[in-house]
Amino acid sequence: MWKWRRRLLAWEEELVGECRLLLRSVFLQGDIQDCCIWIPDPIDGYVVCSAYCLLTSEVPHHFTVVSDRTAYKDFPLEVSLFAWRLLRNRLSTKDNLFCRGIIPKNSQVCITGCGNVESTSHMFLGCEFFLLYGI
Repeated sequence: MWKWRRRLLAWEEELVGECRLLLRSVFLQGDIQDCCIWIPDPIDGYVVCSAYCLLTSEVPHHFTVVSDRTAYKDFPLEVSLFAWRLLRNRLSTKDNLFCRGIIPKNSQVCITGCGNVESTSHMFLGCEFFLLYGI
């Protein structure tokens, strides 16, 4: 049973439920060496170019976890959690905050002033300010 320092909000409970579902099929095996595999190209492995092409392609992708072949122990917890939230569109972008009823509709504009709605794909792949300054 997991214990929390404070009571979780409804949307946090939903995230915990998703995390539990992902971890349900994970079994630790001490006699097998862990390795990370880039599923789109398991032979050559991960390269930034292939990740960028995957994220910017028009074809929708369904990311799955291969629990018996993928290990996250080599990554800091913050990186693993960030990637998990990013792939599930659970970052606190303004469009997500609007969908949860936290901010009004007219507050969804990107913080850079570019005029677009602040979404995960806009901030990481489309906003010229973030692309230009590498923030």
